[in-house]
Amino acid sequence: MATVTGPAEVGVGVGVAVVVAGAVVVVCAARGGGVFVHAEPATSTVAATAIPTGVDHLKVRMFRPVV
Repeated sequence: MATVTGPAEVGVGVGVAVVVAGAVVVVCAARGGGVFVHAEPATSTVAATAIPTGVDHLKVRMFRPVV
């Protein structure tokens, strides 16, 4: 499990990244409540940096809200 930090100015905050079925799934709390989720194939650049290094900086536009 890797810790993922999003840009503070857009309120994503700190979340976690886990590998699920060959993909990296990032889950973060949103400012003001709610949860944001983003999935990347395990072969992607995000996966390659998030899993080995344990830290990756993701842009908020990559996240999809989950109800």
